[in-house]
Amino acid sequence: MTTIFIEEKEGIYTYIRLENVTVDLNRQPVRLHAACVLGPVPNPATNDRFNSDLRNIFQTDPAAFHETDAVVLQGGQVCPRRLVERIDPDTDELILDDYRPGDGERLFLVAALRCTESRDVSFRTFQIEGKIWIDGQLVYHRSGPFRCRLAPGVHPLVMELDALPKVRSLRISDTQADLQACPELIGPYLARWTDRHAAVVRPHAGRPDERLHRWQLLPRDWTKLATGAPVAVTVCDERGKPLHRMTSALGATAAVPVGELRVALPGETSFLLRLQLTYADVDGGRQRTDALLLARSPKRWLADAASRLDALAAAGRLDGDDRWQLEQLLAHAGALGADADAGIAAEQLQQLDAVCSALSAGLADAASGIGWQQTLERRGAAELFFRSALDGQTERYSVLLPERYGDEPQRRYPLVVLLPVGRHELDAATLAERFRGQLDEDAIVATVSCRGVTLGSYIGEAAFLEALSQVCTRFRVDESRISLSGYSNGGYAAWAMAQAYPHRFASIAVYGGGAAADKLGNLRHVAVLNVCGARDFLLASAFEAPTAALAGFTYTAMLEPGSGHWDTLYFHHHPSAVNWLLGHRTPQEPAELFYRTDKPHHRHIYWLEMTRFTPGCAFAQAEAAVTGPSQLELVLHNVEEIVLSVPLTLLDSSNGSERFDILVNGQPAGSCAANAQQLVLRQSSNGWGAGECDAPPPVSFSEPLSMGLLQIYTKPVIIVLPSRFRSAEEERQLRRAADQYARPHTASWDPDIYVSYPIVGADELTPEATAGCHVIVFACDPDDHDYLAAISSKLKVQLTVDGCRWDAQSREAPYLVQFIQNNPLHPADKLLIVAASHPDLFVRNVFTRRLVIPSYASGAHGYLNKELLVYDGNLHAYSFAPPPVEVHASSHR
Repeated sequence: MTTIFIEEKEGIYTYIRLENVTVDLNRQPVRLHAACVLGPVPNPATNDRFNSDLRNIFQTDPAAFHETDAVVLQGGQVCPRRLVERIDPDTDELILDDYRPGDGERLFLVAALRCTESRDVSFRTFQIEGKIWIDGQLVYHRSGPFRCRLAPGVHPLVMELDALPKVRSLRISDTQADLQACPELIGPYLARWTDRHAAVVRPHAGRPDERLHRWQLLPRDWTKLATGAPVAVTVCDERGKPLHRMTSALGATAAVPVGELRVALPGETSFLLRLQLTYADVDGGRQRTDALLLARSPKRWLADAASRLDALAAAGRLDGDDRWQLEQLLAHAGALGADADAGIAAEQLQQLDAVCSALSAGLADAASGIGWQQTLERRGAAELFFRSALDGQTERYSVLLPERYGDEPQRRYPLVVLLPVGRHELDAATLAERFRGQLDEDAIVATVSCRGVTLGSYIGEAAFLEALSQVCTRFRVDESRISLSGYSNGGYAAWAMAQAYPHRFASIAVYGGGAAADKLGNLRHVAVLNVCGARDFLLASAFEAPTAALAGFTYTAMLEPGSGHWDTLYFHHHPSAVNWLLGHRTPQEPAELFYRTDKPHHRHIYWLEMTRFTPGCAFAQAEAAVTGPSQLELVLHNVEEIVLSVPLTLLDSSNGSERFDILVNGQPAGSCAANAQQLVLRQSSNGWGAGECDAPPPVSFSEPLSMGLLQIYTKPVIIVLPSRFRSAEEERQLRRAADQYARPHTASWDPDIYVSYPIVGADELTPEATAGCHVIVFACDPDDHDYLAAISSKLKVQLTVDGCRWDAQSREAPYLVQFIQNNPLHPADKLLIVAASHPDLFVRNVFTRRLVIPSYASGAHGYLNKELLVYDGNLHAYSFAPPPVEVHASSHR
């Protein structure tokens, strides 16, 4: 049995641990390998966020810890005590699933840290939901990473957790050892997160009915900030006018008399107070932390802004897009302030302040005849919106422009896109805080949504490309200098997009994101910064495979010792990494190319495009190299046709030649003029032959590279229901199944994809309305579906109420069939048919009951990446190859 007891020293009770729950600190990062668990027990209402003294939590009877298996808390609660030593192999953290606190409960962990010499120790926290005491001193309170100095000896550590997220991390390390191991990472990390920093701790950032707003300024850097040091507090209105001054201390609880100050706010619509907290570090340096405080409900301000916007629109001062942008900004502000009465979160209030400031500036400028584009160029940071062609929803992105963007209208700027982990990540105000004045050159920094945890695939790819197009269309982007950066899911997306479109991205920075190992060769002309933890459970795909494949190219690898997946989060969004990205440019005319694909729309790289694939293949691959003054060699796998646009600059014309001799797979394939607009190479029974052409060549996609049913989610989608229903039950089941396909999910920590494709009846639809869209058709009786009836003779699977038939196979009713093919009405688009002989089958079939789509990282799906699924009580998956439908190649030159 683990023995833990309290020892009194000068009136302070501290915890002393035995050997089996003590962690030795040296130069290697460590984690808690064992702990004494107390609880979970009820968390009393009196235990607010400022209960920092352990004497207010535990009874001060040493015998209660020393002689029994339970600890008695203040108030008489009995807290069972157990030893936990099981470690999660993915996170290296203690497995605490059996002790998860419920609502209104808390859990205690007791451990100890032992030093043989004095050390500056860094604690990197991820989703540690509660408090940490070391030597009886509260050092963490949901306040972010921190560092402190530990003297030689044993240092008791107590954690109070009121929630236990599925993943969490507490990395404990010697700060100087970290700096020596990875100075490029740790230097910026310390400057951003801990060095002389303090965090404002409070339950929320204010409530409209609050009289006193209590808060605590807790050091993050206990080596340079001393608890008890004076803090000068200035409370200002939203314009910066001082309203109140007071004094507090680091680590102490203070209260702002918000009830008294509320009446001093200018006007009835003002709702913010600004706190300026000034204090000195141990070296005498002046430090400052700012915070916002909600003093009133923002509803009056929002109502006034809405009235001003309507008046400007009525007066003709706002054009269509300007009005729409300001309306969306107003709606976004309303969403941020919707729950303010219950207590608004600090980050949410910061966003609300920035959005209201931008909206106010936009309205004032509109009244003076200045357009929204000029307003945002002057302000530099803004939230912008567009109506997505994918599903008609309004999407938001955040952008930071160079300070003098509006002064040089002909200049184009590099673009760095920060890919979020989930739905959204950074807002415009945070972009400005992180990067304004920190970059080596003028650049545009933006963050866009990939619609949730989709890892750059299917819907995620389509959403990203659409958002990127919006940024490049609205702003002056140097498209040879577009870079991507992402952590975890965002890192997956960065790999996936760069591997699919290497000619579009100059560089990528990835933090703990896995790559498709077979396509790493596609990145030989893309600069890669790859940061990973040595204990990351994605190490093989995120670091080992890329490092082996990309060595010798423009590839910088940083592996941090002792770090897991969640620890490298704190390295993302650093100006130093963005500056690294800005140091690269996309080569326009590389002499060597490599491209591998398993998706039909991933086919173009620089001056080479694969336009016809071998039927039945799982992948296609092309290698091209200028191997002599006038010789071009190609090695092709599973490719039957390619289009070349070889740049003239790759030809050495010193010998008078103006043509390339071409070898394909070692065999002569003729010659071509350099810099021809397009050169088509085709495989025939006689081998490969070349021919120049002026018009875009036809492209035929063989179905094995089509991604099966999931290819439907690579473009805008319309879902079409029958024109008529035979019964209310049939209508209910079809609408429920259609809703699953309109709003699919992923099997991830956030299952939402945040799409909502339109669902319409066949009688409401015209053939022209589906042009440029993929279409999903739901049906029971084909005769009740006007859209389906119009194309029934051209379907790959013939459907009747009695059965279905394709090729030489058939199924009698009952059946449910799903198959994908080219749309006979619009051959460039796809058509997914989901049809059943009886509506009950939509509930019985797993994929129509709830559609969960994978990501690229999941690899090929055994069912959804097939072209035909048949459910007849059992599920069967097939692929078939119909005659190819020819469409024209897209123009991308």
